[in-house]
Amino acid sequence: MSGSEDNVPETIEAPTPINASPEREISLPVVVPVAAKSSLVPLLITSVVLLLMGAVILVAYMVLPAGENVFSYFLTRVARRLPMLLLALGGIIFAIMRWRLHPRASLMTVIALGIYLVDMVVYTLILYWLPSLVEPMRMSSSASRFFYSVVYFIEDIVFAVTLILLVAAAFANRKSKPNSKVTS
Repeated sequence: MSGSEDNVPETIEAPTPINASPEREISLPVVVPVAAKSSLVPLLITSVVLLLMGAVILVAYMVLPAGENVFSYFLTRVARRLPMLLLALGGIIFAIMRWRLHPRASLMTVIALGIYLVDMVVYTLILYWLPSLVEPMRMSSSASRFFYSVVYFIEDIVFAVTLILLVAAAFANRKSKPNSKVTS
């Protein structure tokens, strides 16, 4: 060995690489003071408008004379289903307001609640005209009950589709948690 250190190549050791752990880091909540307050304004305006619509429907129901026409029947049915009507309209408006953040869930919500509103109108009209359609057929009481049961069954299927879409919207774009350590 020579006593000279000039011939020894200089080596630099690289630090040991750190492997990222498979667990996700927990991020701290983000506070958005101004944007959160400004998003409440349209929601409050929507709530007030829906409540005013409900009040108008209830006043019209109580003030207008009851008759044997389709308008009176429809108004009665709408007044009875007013909470659901307002909830569906509010849900549609809320889904439209959140469209940019959750487009798939908002679309499914709007479609589901739109189906519910259309079903409410169509089903109300069917129930109004159904007796005048069944009566000329001179069905037996059991055949008439079966006919009405089929109509109710179809309405229940439409309502089930509405619920399926709403549940699918609730779980749309959810990220699943990674599996915990798998032991072999």
